[in-house]
Amino acid sequence: MIRKGKLVKNTAIALAIISVFGSTLTPVSAAEIMKSSTVITQYVDGTYDIKAKLIKDTSNEDSMANGYLKSTKIQISNNKIYMIMKFTSGSLLKELNPRVNGEPVKGTITTDSSDDTKTVKFEINSLTDNITLGVKINPFGSFVVDADCRIKVEKAEIPTQPTNPEEDDDAVTSPTPNVPSEDENDKEEVNENEKTLNTVLKHETEDKDSSANRYLESSKLKTVGNKKYIVMNFNSGNMFTAMKASVNRKEVETKFEYDEKSDIATVEFEISSLEDEMLLTFTYNTPIGSMTHSARIQSEIATSEDEGDITPPSNNEEDKEDDNNSESEDSNNGSSSNNNSGNGSNSGSSNSSTAYKNGYYQLKNIVHIDNATGYQMVRNLLSETTNMEVKNGKTYITLRMSSYSLMKDITMKVNNKTVKFTKNLINNDTVEFVVEVPNLNAKITMGMFVTAMDKTVDFDITFNKESVKFISSNEEPTIPESNSGSANNDGSNSSLSNNSNNNSDEKVENTTVKGKLYTIKNEIISDSATGKQMARKYTSSTTKIEEINGKMYATLTFTGVDLMSNHKIYVNGSLVSHTITASSSTSKSIRFAIPNVNADIKVQAYIIPMNATVTYGVKLLEDTLTFVKDFTVENGRLPQTGSAFGSEMLLGLGGLLTASGALLRRKRK
Repeated sequence: MIRKGKLVKNTAIALAIISVFGSTLTPVSAAEIMKSSTVITQYVDGTYDIKAKLIKDTSNEDSMANGYLKSTKIQISNNKIYMIMKFTSGSLLKELNPRVNGEPVKGTITTDSSDDTKTVKFEINSLTDNITLGVKINPFGSFVVDADCRIKVEKAEIPTQPTNPEEDDDAVTSPTPNVPSEDENDKEEVNENEKTLNTVLKHETEDKDSSANRYLESSKLKTVGNKKYIVMNFNSGNMFTAMKASVNRKEVETKFEYDEKSDIATVEFEISSLEDEMLLTFTYNTPIGSMTHSARIQSEIATSEDEGDITPPSNNEEDKEDDNNSESEDSNNGSSSNNNSGNGSNSGSSNSSTAYKNGYYQLKNIVHIDNATGYQMVRNLLSETTNMEVKNGKTYITLRMSSYSLMKDITMKVNNKTVKFTKNLINNDTVEFVVEVPNLNAKITMGMFVTAMDKTVDFDITFNKESVKFISSNEEPTIPESNSGSANNDGSNSSLSNNSNNNSDEKVENTTVKGKLYTIKNEIISDSATGKQMARKYTSSTTKIEEINGKMYATLTFTGVDLMSNHKIYVNGSLVSHTITASSSTSKSIRFAIPNVNADIKVQAYIIPMNATVTYGVKLLEDTLTFVKDFTVENGRLPQTGSAFGSEMLLGLGGLLTASGALLRRKRK
């Protein structure tokens, strides 16, 4: 604590200095003298939770690293202040380097392999310090992202030392936050009620549903006094780092919270009525950086019918007949149920179909996994649509997955109990798993070894009971392709294979002819710092230039081809043919014609773990052009020039870019 006597003395000294030296000493000097007298003993020793987040070093936007921040604490001990930050997905975080007021400080790093977390602890002077953190993230393979971010403390309540009553007049302590007591809150009674809403998220500019609907868990209208609030819950909440609402084209105060236990993100904001023009903007992290997505909100009060159980339409007479003859009817309900007879021995299934009659239904599933990158991968492999068959009091769930050739050692549990399941191959790369569940409250846990990742992935699946739709009493519906299929399967871009047969314009070359060989350095051109770093890592900085019979050819070499496929080259805005001059399991060299070294070159490649197509520029640095040698090779074949045959299919990321970080189903010719 600071005593008044000492404070007055320091102030007198400061003023005396100013009076002697006049304007040669700025007023801030006196303030600094007073500030230096503050001591940490005003705080009570202990460890306290605070609210903090990581923002970009150049703006107030959330940093990519903020998606990994689990908690922040302040520890007061022996007149020192320590900041303790805990991160999820610790295995992906290779380095955590704190700096305080521009100076590096020593951070103590601890890891917990049981929940894959990593903690950094370091000393600070005060919560008003300029605190930054350098984070090195390794989201997949050998790709590393360096994120420099600032630590923004949003809320911190740390108790102060109690003062001696005899010294109250002399003591100066830090202010204690004014928290209203329950008695104060009870002075005015405020009426509050809630109503369930039917909410649809629409595309920001087009008249179609937003893909963000898949995350919308529930919504309600909360009325407090004469104010109305929209409250929306989103599953897979760990993906989201921030949400901001606009009402009638004006940003409004938005409350955003994340519950780690349920993995639910909640957003709440005030409206005047449900007729307002509402827009919600999401910020979320992917392996290629922080992304934003906006969706319009359309809500209406749910009726009692909307909140009830869903049963297929039928009249009473048919219902009675179905009950009396269920065995004979079910025997004609399709052969797929026969495959289910040995699907496992889940007990308690007799209660599974109390709300549903015999027949086939479809509903949406929800994926639960402890990190955003893993979520994206699983979500893209597993079709969001699930089939449900109700038969003889039992319920069978059918899950459809793509890229089956990349999986092995598949296991399945229902409510944490290992069960048997039926595997039905649709084709070489698509499979359906059928398993019995006691009811739609069941949790399915799947485990599989993904060969492309060289690791085992475990995740949970639950079901959105509100999405159940009756399809047929005797015909099983078809499950749509996995979430990546429709977006990425309309052209050769969707191939996981690096085989040159996937592109009719790739011609494996054996020899060349007379010419001159040069080397030249190149520079990566990209609007995204993360994209530029990734492209530089996997594109050789040296380009080979050949002059052959008056024509010029450039050869780019790419590494990490186990993570990429379907390279395309654009020269001065046009897609051109290319020749593969060398190929191995880790690298590929591609040669193509250019008019000169000043040509505008762009590379497009499909990044397998991201399930995304990236495009970046390659600028040849003319002043680095170096002659190597003359060469002659007989019977060589020159690469074709001009535009490639066939149509060019564009791969969109779509919706919330939920395919980021996922594996794509292998394209079969």
